[in-house]
Amino acid sequence: MAHVALCSIRRLVLTVTIGLSILWGTAGFGQTGPVGWNGTWVAGWDRGAGIQVVFAGDQLVAFYWHEHYRDVRRSSPGKGSKRFAWDKSEATVTRTAEDTAQLVIREQGQPELSIALTRE
Repeated sequence: MAHVALCSIRRLVLTVTIGLSILWGTAGFGQTGPVGWNGTWVAGWDRGAGIQVVFAGDQLVAFYWHEHYRDVRRSSPGKGSKRFAWDKSEATVTRTAEDTAQLVIREQGQPELSIALTRE
């Protein structure tokens, strides 16, 4: 009798474990793209033209361009992309994968510039 009860408990534990594994595993499939901006996104340091875009969570906290940190005057939220502006310029950064993004810079009187960023 004790053996039957022990086998039933083992089956129950195994069933619950498999069920939870499947449930948690399918939650990952529901994600449609990269999550969160938190971190430092960089490019160009190897060519002497460093760019740095820094996020704390999803909020832009610093932007380094042309050897200076820029005074970002406005930024707009968004999950897949963020827009921000400084002086007479603006930029849009768009996620391309979990640790990569595309930065497009538009400066007055200059051609539009597109730069691939990676998260450090």
